[in-house]
Amino acid sequence: MADNMKHEQRLRIELQNVVKRFIEVELTQFRAEADRQDTQPEAQMPLSLDWHLNSGRAS
Repeated sequence: MADNMKHEQRLRIELQNVVKRFIEVELTQFRAEADRQDTQPEAQMPLSLDWHLNSGRAS
């Protein structure tokens, strides 16, 4: 039983790391896009990042 709990904890940590890395990549892409568009007043959040942020709030 303890082995299952350790395995589950390892999987949770691994999942958290994957999610953190995904967010880092998305933010880096968002910032790069914002830097490219900072001269354009209609600069908006990339659709993928906007969708992830909004879906995270809903769940």
